[in-house]
Amino acid sequence: MSQITLISSAFYELLKRPKLHSVTAFCSPLSNVKERIRVTRAKKGMGYHLEVGRPNYAEREFLRLCKRAGCRPRRFWFQGLVA
Repeated sequence: MSQITLISSAFYELLKRPKLHSVTAFCSPLSNVKERIRVTRAKKGMGYHLEVGRPNYAEREFLRLCKRAGCRPRRFWFQGLVA
């Protein structure tokens, strides 16, 4: 999947679930993730924050556990609910 497709899919998932805080999309290949895209809803207003970079500590732990279990990680990781 290209990065443009991942970004649009992440925005779609965020718009589809109004109580969701952020969506993290892992870039291919899922067996060895080096890059991720995170779309976060702004705290006030209707803004969004797009971040492209390396996985953070929690995401690396999730990927490591998936690798130990012998399964592929999900493409999207949904985080938190907006109050």
